[in-house]
Amino acid sequence: MPILLSFAFLLCTTIAIAQDAPERRWWNDMDYGPFLSSSVGLGKAREHAAAKGITIRLGAQRQMSVTFDTDLLRMAFGWEGFLRLNGVSYDGGHGSFPWAEGNELFHTRATAGVGPTPDLEDKRPSAAGPIPKDIGRYTGLYRNGSKVTLAYSIDGHGVLEQPDCIDLAGRAVLVRDFFFEPCASNRVILLADAVGFVQDDGARSATDGATQQCVALGGEGTCKLQVHKQADATRVLLFVPASRQPLRIRVGHARGDGAAAALRDLPGPADPRDNTHGGPALWAQELVQPCEMGKGDGAWVVDTVGIPFENPWHCEMRLGGFELFPNSERGAVCTWNGDVWLVSGLVPQLTEARWKRFAAGMFETLGLVIADGKVLVSGRDQITRLHDLNDDGEADYYENFNNDVQATTNFHEFVFDLQRDSEGNFWMAKAAPVRPGGRGFDRIVPHHGTLMKVSPDGAQLTVHATGLRAPNGIGVGPQGQITTGDNQGTWVPRCKLNWTRPGSFQGVIDSAHSAIAPTDYEKPLCWFPMEVDNSSGAQVWTRDARFGLPAETLLHLSYGQSSVYRVLQESVDGQVQGGVTRIPMRLDSSAMRARFDPRDGQMWITGLRGWQTNAAKLAGLQRVRRTQTPLRMASGLRALSDGMELSFDCELAPELANDPESYSVEIWDYVWSPQYGGPEVSVFEPDDAIVQKAKREDMHDFKAHDTLQVTAAKLQADGRTVKLTFKRMVPAMQMHITCDLADKAGKDFKSEIWNTVHKLGSAKQQ
Repeated sequence: MPILLSFAFLLCTTIAIAQDAPERRWWNDMDYGPFLSSSVGLGKAREHAAAKGITIRLGAQRQMSVTFDTDLLRMAFGWEGFLRLNGVSYDGGHGSFPWAEGNELFHTRATAGVGPTPDLEDKRPSAAGPIPKDIGRYTGLYRNGSKVTLAYSIDGHGVLEQPDCIDLAGRAVLVRDFFFEPCASNRVILLADAVGFVQDDGARSATDGATQQCVALGGEGTCKLQVHKQADATRVLLFVPASRQPLRIRVGHARGDGAAAALRDLPGPADPRDNTHGGPALWAQELVQPCEMGKGDGAWVVDTVGIPFENPWHCEMRLGGFELFPNSERGAVCTWNGDVWLVSGLVPQLTEARWKRFAAGMFETLGLVIADGKVLVSGRDQITRLHDLNDDGEADYYENFNNDVQATTNFHEFVFDLQRDSEGNFWMAKAAPVRPGGRGFDRIVPHHGTLMKVSPDGAQLTVHATGLRAPNGIGVGPQGQITTGDNQGTWVPRCKLNWTRPGSFQGVIDSAHSAIAPTDYEKPLCWFPMEVDNSSGAQVWTRDARFGLPAETLLHLSYGQSSVYRVLQESVDGQVQGGVTRIPMRLDSSAMRARFDPRDGQMWITGLRGWQTNAAKLAGLQRVRRTQTPLRMASGLRALSDGMELSFDCELAPELANDPESYSVEIWDYVWSPQYGGPEVSVFEPDDAIVQKAKREDMHDFKAHDTLQVTAAKLQADGRTVKLTFKRMVPAMQMHITCDLADKAGKDFKSEIWNTVHKLGSAKQQ
């Protein structure tokens, strides 16, 4: 027994050590650049967390780090070491996020980091999102080589803050150099929290004897330290007096024996302005990748752009958004782990592509547009506009275009996509904070599960629609139509395609943001069975007929099934409804984002492999190109009071088109409930006991479909449209139509349509 106990103890100890040791995985090997944006907490307990943190590595050996909270404008932590990278975009963990790992030098509690007086309070209504702009606003950061300079404002007046690590009498000291624009009022900045700071040296330093923490000022100037007593702690504040002249000051942080003595000779500040004009390139190497032109006899073929999965910086190349520069063979892509790469060589006859790393360190960037020649990306913290200040092919200024989006540290609240409408507005969607495992939600704040619009100048963010769960992708139509997908889960029985209206509620009660829980929701254009789309991507509209479909045709992308679907929509009494049919092609990775090339009208698709997808490869950048092969696809539908009218791209062989046996039709309903997904229930013989049970517990495996008997099929005068008459026709959340037909030349083809019927139109007399 003692031997067994000893072995068990050794086994547990070994497991604990293994868990504590840094894993040598790609997320540890990747060079994120001099800063990394993420949610960050302090230590394993993740205390004093910053939902939107920028962690900056300091020193020649990158031995120190600080995390700046862009919502609260506080330097949240300073420590010796870097981050333990946990979470869905790193090791795939659900419910976790990175934490500061190492010896703490200082921290600040989660409250406003700037203000006019020492009584700094978090005055945000929901304790999420940025502090009021009249108090302060984060404006961006400058990168000069490995140095990072933060830019923000207090009371409308600019501040530059540049952290660094210097050697002082053989000791590594963390310093923060400030530049303040002239201001007619006093300003206060929170520097550190501890148990009991004591002021000394004439308001030039403060020391906490219990924690051996010291804060000091370096150089000359009128700025002072203030010790402000709190109920359970003491704050050290930097007091910046009103001044008609710019002010510069250095703050030093050290901890441990001799910290106060080391900071006594703290030198004066460097000037942060010196690093706001661009600097040395970090990723000068251009990577050349072979491309492959697609082959085959289908209506479309897929050309493949080589991706530098192996690269000098060990970047994880999971591609999010994509856009082409105007009238150019060059595009830009963003990655889930915060990079932007420029890709050139995107010409009609693809041979090789040249990749150049342009920006890095941003927060789970999953959407990208190019506007006025600038790349903008959407992340969980903000829309960032990237500027190359010295024309060396790398971004030097990461401008905060808009960071009004409210966020918590939940792992699932991705900001999906970035689109631009004809008026210059920007559109993006934010997921709801799903709990680990996918069921239910964590704390809800006002932007969770919403579709949002940002004004062309970035000054204003408004909510367009609520009630979403995980809308991985949106679409903006030529007539201003705004669509989004959504993914199966709580209150979403199956994936669906939403056709939104201003103020509409899309179905998830938790993200309704309403004082009274809605009793109904905006009906989607259509629902999808799991085998059609188990995890939706974006939507895109064709520009013209060069892609082989009529101009302004809506396409829906499936991240989960790595497929693209042609959308067949109609409107009955103002209700948009319809369905999809799959475009035949084979993609390397998921279908997540798409753009049409204005040069030739063909479609570029990017995608990545995360979870809940059948994607074969980690990522893909591919062009879907139309051939001369005739189309044999469903092109339209109409729901009638006695059946369905189906249209096709080609003229049909009358014998098969007029045969009712050429068609099979099934229908079923779903149950709108707080469960994860739900059953497929009968439309003709609804079982209330099953429906009520489905509202209380998961019933994924229950299926009760109804067959619609096709009593007649008649080819119409145009030779492309068939009127199907059913023995009984009713609205249904899900319809599946299978057609075995042939074109006029006798070429057999099979067509499948998955559609939703909310309302029935009038039967046509034939």
